Amino acid sequence: MNDPELLHRLDVLERLLREMMAQKAAMPETDWITAEDFAKLAGISNGRAVNYLLNQGVFNAKCVRNVGTPVRPKYRFHKKLAHEAFLNRGIQMAKRIKV
Repeated sequence: MNDPELLHRLDVLERLLREMMAQKAAMPETDWITAEDFAKLAGISNGRAVNYLLNQGVFNAKCVRNVGTPVRPKYRFHKKLAHEAFLNRGIQMAKRIKV
């Protein structure tokens, strides 16, 4: 890999990171709720069930943010985006099934 190609790739990555950070900054903090609050919003039994869905891949990276540490994660869910992902979970799971 030559230097101009490497610099171009770094510029692209930097631009994408700036866009993601701008999107994150544009979302008000009040739109982010705990797993327990999301469970009440979506009609799920409790926050542990929400974390199970998170581990199953129902929520994408835009829906969830970790405000804890990598060792002890504390997730926050975006009200609107996470709810839409939750409602579309059957479609997401069907796409993963290989025929």
